[in-house]
Amino acid sequence: MVNVFLVHSPYQVLVASLVARQIRKEWAGQKFYLIFEGVLGECEFRFPWDQVFVIEATEGKWLGRKERKKVDSSLREIFHNIVTSEKVKIYFSDLAWPLNNHFSIISEKLTNGECSFYIFEDGMGSYVCDKVSFLQAIKMRVRKAVGLLRAGLMFRPYRGLYLGQLNPIVEGVYCFSPSLVSVPTGKEIKIKEKIGVGDRSKQKNGIVLILDQPWKGKVNRKAIEHSRIEVFNFIERLKEDREQVNVYVKRHPRDLSGEKSYFDFDSANMMILNCSACAEDAVASLQPEYVLSLNSTSLLNIKLATKDIICIYIDIPENLLDNKKERVYFMQSKRVFEHVGVVPVSNVQSSVSC
Repeated sequence: MVNVFLVHSPYQVLVASLVARQIRKEWAGQKFYLIFEGVLGECEFRFPWDQVFVIEATEGKWLGRKERKKVDSSLREIFHNIVTSEKVKIYFSDLAWPLNNHFSIISEKLTNGECSFYIFEDGMGSYVCDKVSFLQAIKMRVRKAVGLLRAGLMFRPYRGLYLGQLNPIVEGVYCFSPSLVSVPTGKEIKIKEKIGVGDRSKQKNGIVLILDQPWKGKVNRKAIEHSRIEVFNFIERLKEDREQVNVYVKRHPRDLSGEKSYFDFDSANMMILNCSACAEDAVASLQPEYVLSLNSTSLLNIKLATKDIICIYIDIPENLLDNKKERVYFMQSKRVFEHVGVVPVSNVQSSVSC
């Protein structure tokens, strides 16, 4: 059996490594390959891949004719090197990402249909399951037409859940906590392998790690300002209780443009981490006492990995959210967080002094 993982972020490398490790334990003698879209940077491999391939980043775009030819050429060369007469299993984060969808189509062609597809967890969207909207369905048909004209990547339209979990080609969905998925599909497969964030001492060290996120399209400016105030107040409360507080802000891998973080307060003496490693690796390195974010899935993963780190999310009031979709998304995120013990920043005052 040949297992091929297509990823485009440090976090996806982490999840893919854990899924591959689990599969190898269950069925020995298989081959495992990783295709990374973009620049590897500081990714930490937690699995001995048979081979790692790097292809040019598409950044979620449809691309044009020349780019399509380049992508197809890279994928064909990779398949020529790794695919034998064995059945091939393909793993990616979702069908909404254009390259993943294109890859699902070209894989069937290159293997004569002898392949199957699996989705693995990639953030809170895997738990808060959005449905394909009417407008998104129209866009998918347009993308299909563009692909058929060879003017961009091929695209397979689908209905149901936005990440494609309900598509008939998807045979399984790997996630850390299947019981927390808001819309179960019956295809969920639990990732049993542990993430591992180091052995942090329970001793207070005053280290705060803030996980920044790409805010554009998530919330409006009022909600952002509310979040800034909540974080600033938390840090000030912590400083009143401790002799020394060290605050680090880890920029999101997709937002390393050099612009200031939304949490970059000069008065708080924050240290900005412009590293491309995933948040879980940063936690293993820093061993913080607190990890704080808007609604990063890393809060969930870190809390599941260790009870010693206090994980905090920013609870945004409903009146600061623009529409029903945003309100539902944050309500579902809150449900997931509080189920595992991630707490809202407004309620952490007692934890600061404990």
